Amino acid sequence: MPLLLCLDTSNENAAVCLHKDGKIIAQKINATPREHAKWLHIAMQELLQNTNGKWQEIDAFAFVNGPGSYTGLRIGLSSIKGLCFALQKPLIALNTLDVFANLFTIQQNEMLVTSIDARRSEVFIAIYNYKKEYLLKPQAFILNENLFHFNDNKHNILCVGNGTKKIIDFFPSLHLQEQLFNYEQFVITMAKMSEQYYLQKQFCDVNTLESFYLKETFINPISSK
Repeated sequence: MPLLLCLDTSNENAAVCLHKDGKIIAQKINATPREHAKWLHIAMQELLQNTNGKWQEIDAFAFVNGPGSYTGLRIGLSSIKGLCFALQKPLIALNTLDVFANLFTIQQNEMLVTSIDARRSEVFIAIYNYKKEYLLKPQAFILNENLFHFNDNKHNILCVGNGTKKIIDFFPSLHLQEQLFNYEQFVITMAKMSEQYYLQKQFCDVNTLESFYLKETFINPISSK
Protein backbone atom coordinates (compact mmCIF):
# COMPACT_ATOMS: atom_id res chain seq x y z
CA MET A 1 0.00 0.00 0.00
CA PRO A 2 1.22 3.54 -0.71
CA LEU A 3 2.61 5.91 1.87
CA LEU A 4 0.88 9.25 1.36
CA LEU A 5 1.43 12.66 2.86
CA CYS A 6 -1.92 14.48 2.87
CA LEU A 7 -2.63 18.07 3.81
CA ASP A 8 -5.52 20.48 4.07
CA THR A 9 -5.31 24.27 4.23
CA SER A 10 -8.73 24.99 2.70
CA ASN A 11 -10.56 25.21 6.04
CA GLU A 12 -10.22 27.40 9.12
CA ASN A 13 -8.30 24.50 10.64
CA ALA A 14 -5.37 22.95 8.80
CA ALA A 15 -3.91 19.45 8.90
CA VAL A 16 -1.09 17.29 7.65
CA CYS A 17 -0.98 13.52 8.03
CA LEU A 18 0.85 10.39 6.93
CA HIS A 19 -1.45 7.62 5.70
CA LYS A 20 -0.68 3.97 4.89
CA ASP A 21 -2.47 0.62 4.82
CA GLY A 22 -5.86 2.24 5.27
CA LYS A 23 -5.02 4.19 8.40
CA ILE A 24 -3.35 7.38 9.56
CA ILE A 25 0.11 6.78 10.97
CA ALA A 26 0.52 10.28 12.41
CA GLN A 27 -1.10 13.68 12.05
CA LYS A 28 -0.84 17.30 13.11
CA ILE A 29 -3.76 19.74 13.23
CA ASN A 30 -3.60 23.51 13.45
CA ALA A 31 -6.72 25.04 15.02
CA THR A 32 -5.53 28.64 14.74
CA PRO A 33 -7.00 30.45 11.68
CA ARG A 34 -4.76 32.52 9.40
CA GLU A 35 -1.56 30.87 10.59
CA HIS A 36 -1.35 28.05 8.06
CA ALA A 37 1.61 29.55 6.16
CA LYS A 38 4.01 29.61 9.10
CA TRP A 39 2.67 26.35 10.55
CA LEU A 40 2.54 24.00 7.55
CA HIS A 41 6.18 23.33 6.65
CA ILE A 42 7.26 23.03 10.27
CA ALA A 43 4.42 20.58 10.89
CA MET A 44 5.38 18.41 7.89
CA GLN A 45 9.01 18.30 8.97
CA GLU A 46 8.10 17.40 12.55
CA LEU A 47 5.71 14.72 11.33
CA LEU A 48 8.50 12.96 9.44
CA GLN A 49 10.97 13.34 12.29
CA ASN A 50 8.51 11.93 14.82
CA THR A 51 7.88 8.87 12.63
CA ASN A 52 11.50 8.43 11.49
CA GLY A 53 10.28 8.91 7.97
CA LYS A 54 12.11 10.20 4.91
CA TRP A 55 10.75 12.43 2.18
CA GLN A 56 11.81 10.03 -0.57
CA GLU A 57 9.80 7.19 1.01
CA ILE A 58 6.53 9.02 0.35
CA ASP A 59 4.78 7.62 -2.73
CA ALA A 60 2.56 10.64 -3.46
CA PHE A 61 1.40 13.94 -2.04
CA ALA A 62 -2.29 14.76 -1.67
CA PHE A 63 -4.15 17.88 -0.66
CA VAL A 64 -7.57 19.52 -0.58
CA ASN A 65 -7.60 21.98 -3.48
CA GLY A 66 -10.80 23.89 -2.77
CA PRO A 67 -13.15 25.52 -2.74
CA GLY A 68 -12.28 27.29 0.48
CA SER A 69 -10.10 30.05 1.82
CA TYR A 70 -8.30 31.82 -1.04
CA THR A 71 -5.15 32.32 1.01
CA GLY A 72 -5.29 28.80 2.40
CA LEU A 73 -5.65 27.28 -1.06
CA ARG A 74 -2.64 29.19 -2.37
CA ILE A 75 -0.56 28.02 0.59
CA GLY A 76 -1.55 24.40 0.06
CA LEU A 77 -1.05 24.42 -3.71
CA SER A 78 2.37 26.08 -3.66
CA SER A 79 3.59 23.77 -0.89
CA ILE A 80 2.40 20.57 -2.53
CA LYS A 81 3.72 21.56 -5.96
CA GLY A 82 7.14 22.32 -4.51
CA LEU A 83 7.30 18.88 -2.91
CA CYS A 84 6.14 17.08 -6.04
CA PHE A 85 8.62 18.95 -8.25
CA ALA A 86 11.53 18.42 -5.88
CA LEU A 87 10.88 14.73 -5.22
CA GLN A 88 9.32 13.80 -8.59
CA LYS A 89 6.22 12.33 -6.94
CA PRO A 90 2.58 12.17 -8.12
CA LEU A 91 0.11 14.88 -7.08
CA ILE A 92 -3.43 14.15 -5.88
CA ALA A 93 -6.03 16.93 -5.52
CA LEU A 94 -9.35 16.55 -3.71
CA ASN A 95 -12.45 18.74 -3.81
CA THR A 96 -13.41 20.11 -0.39
CA LEU A 97 -17.13 19.57 -1.01
CA ASP A 98 -16.54 15.96 -2.04
CA VAL A 99 -14.59 15.32 1.17
CA PHE A 100 -17.55 16.67 3.15
CA ALA A 101 -19.87 14.37 1.19
CA ASN A 102 -17.77 11.31 1.98
CA LEU A 103 -18.02 11.95 5.70
CA PHE A 104 -21.50 10.43 5.66
CA THR A 105 -23.54 7.53 4.35
CA ILE A 106 -26.65 8.77 2.54
CA GLN A 107 -29.86 6.76 2.54
CA GLN A 108 -31.98 6.30 -0.59
CA ASN A 109 -34.60 8.77 0.64
CA GLU A 110 -31.98 11.45 1.36
CA MET A 111 -29.89 14.02 -0.48
CA LEU A 112 -26.80 15.70 0.92
CA VAL A 113 -25.91 19.38 0.58
CA THR A 114 -22.26 20.30 1.17
CA SER A 115 -21.48 23.99 1.42
CA ILE A 116 -18.90 26.60 2.38
CA ASP A 117 -19.80 30.15 3.31
CA ALA A 118 -18.65 32.45 0.49
CA ARG A 119 -19.82 35.65 2.25
CA ARG A 120 -22.98 37.72 1.83
CA SER A 121 -25.73 35.53 0.33
CA GLU A 122 -23.35 33.27 -1.60
CA VAL A 123 -22.13 29.75 -0.87
CA PHE A 124 -19.85 27.24 -2.54
CA ILE A 125 -22.15 24.28 -2.84
CA ALA A 126 -22.72 20.79 -4.23
CA ILE A 127 -25.69 18.44 -3.82
CA TYR A 128 -25.50 14.62 -3.95
CA ASN A 129 -27.91 11.71 -4.11
CA TYR A 130 -27.50 8.52 -2.09
CA LYS A 131 -25.02 7.16 -4.65
CA LYS A 132 -22.85 10.26 -4.16
CA GLU A 133 -23.71 11.37 -7.70
CA TYR A 134 -24.05 15.10 -8.30
CA LEU A 135 -27.54 16.55 -8.34
CA LEU A 136 -25.85 19.94 -8.38
CA LYS A 137 -22.18 20.14 -9.36
CA PRO A 138 -19.77 22.20 -7.24
CA GLN A 139 -20.35 25.88 -7.92
CA ALA A 140 -20.58 29.35 -6.40
CA PHE A 141 -24.29 29.96 -5.82
CA ILE A 142 -26.15 33.08 -4.70
CA LEU A 143 -29.00 31.73 -2.59
CA ASN A 144 -32.44 31.92 -4.18
CA GLU A 145 -35.65 29.92 -4.14
CA ASN A 146 -34.57 27.75 -7.11
CA LEU A 147 -31.80 25.93 -5.26
CA PHE A 148 -33.95 22.85 -4.56
CA HIS A 149 -36.08 22.99 -7.70
CA PHE A 150 -35.38 19.30 -8.42
CA ASN A 151 -36.52 18.13 -4.99
CA ASP A 152 -39.77 16.15 -5.17
CA ASN A 153 -40.45 16.62 -1.43
CA LYS A 154 -39.86 12.90 -0.91
CA HIS A 155 -36.27 13.31 0.20
CA ASN A 156 -34.81 14.40 3.50
CA ILE A 157 -32.25 17.12 2.89
CA LEU A 158 -29.07 16.81 4.93
CA CYS A 159 -26.59 19.68 5.14
CA VAL A 160 -22.92 19.78 6.12
CA GLY A 161 -20.26 22.50 6.04
CA ASN A 162 -19.99 26.03 7.37
CA GLY A 163 -22.49 27.34 4.82
CA THR A 164 -25.23 25.24 6.44
CA LYS A 165 -26.63 27.92 8.75
CA LYS A 166 -26.97 30.36 5.87
CA ILE A 167 -28.89 27.79 3.80
CA ILE A 168 -31.13 26.72 6.70
CA ASP A 169 -31.96 30.36 7.47
CA PHE A 170 -32.87 30.98 3.82
CA PHE A 171 -35.20 27.94 3.64
CA PRO A 172 -36.93 27.85 7.07
CA SER A 173 -39.91 25.87 5.75
CA LEU A 174 -37.89 22.92 4.40
CA HIS A 175 -36.80 21.54 7.78
CA LEU A 176 -33.24 20.97 6.61
CA GLN A 177 -31.13 18.74 8.84
CA GLU A 178 -27.62 19.81 9.85
CA GLN A 179 -25.01 17.04 9.92
CA LEU A 180 -22.35 17.61 12.57
CA PHE A 181 -18.76 16.37 12.37
CA ASN A 182 -15.38 17.16 13.85
CA TYR A 183 -12.30 18.14 11.92
CA GLU A 184 -10.47 14.91 12.70
CA GLN A 185 -13.22 13.07 10.77
CA PHE A 186 -12.51 15.38 7.84
CA VAL A 187 -8.79 14.53 7.99
CA ILE A 188 -9.47 10.78 8.10
CA THR A 189 -11.81 11.05 5.11
CA MET A 190 -9.28 13.17 3.19
CA ALA A 191 -6.63 10.50 3.73
CA LYS A 192 -8.88 7.59 2.72
CA MET A 193 -9.99 9.38 -0.45
CA SER A 194 -6.37 10.16 -1.30
CA GLU A 195 -5.51 6.46 -1.12
CA GLN A 196 -8.43 5.62 -3.42
CA TYR A 197 -7.27 8.24 -5.91
CA TYR A 198 -3.73 6.86 -5.77
CA LEU A 199 -4.85 3.29 -6.45
CA GLN A 200 -6.99 4.53 -9.35
CA LYS A 201 -4.04 6.65 -10.60
CA GLN A 202 -6.11 9.83 -10.49
CA PHE A 203 -3.13 12.16 -10.56
CA CYS A 204 -2.94 15.84 -11.52
CA ASP A 205 -0.51 17.64 -13.79
CA VAL A 206 1.88 19.44 -11.43
CA ASN A 207 2.65 22.06 -14.09
CA THR A 208 -0.89 23.13 -14.88
CA LEU A 209 -2.94 22.50 -11.72
CA GLU A 210 -4.60 25.60 -10.28
CA SER A 211 -6.58 26.16 -7.10
CA PHE A 212 -10.29 25.33 -7.39
CA TYR A 213 -11.58 28.76 -6.36
CA LEU A 214 -14.97 28.41 -8.12
CA LYS A 215 -15.04 32.14 -8.81
CA GLU A 216 -12.63 34.77 -10.03
CA THR A 217 -10.35 36.44 -7.54
CA PHE A 218 -9.99 40.22 -7.39
CA ILE A 219 -6.46 41.59 -7.55
CA ASN A 220 -6.06 45.23 -6.61
CA PRO A 221 -4.01 46.86 -9.41
CA ILE A 222 -0.75 48.48 -8.36
CA SER A 223 -0.36 52.04 -9.53
CA SER A 224 2.46 52.56 -12.00
CA LYS A 225 3.07 56.05 -10.70
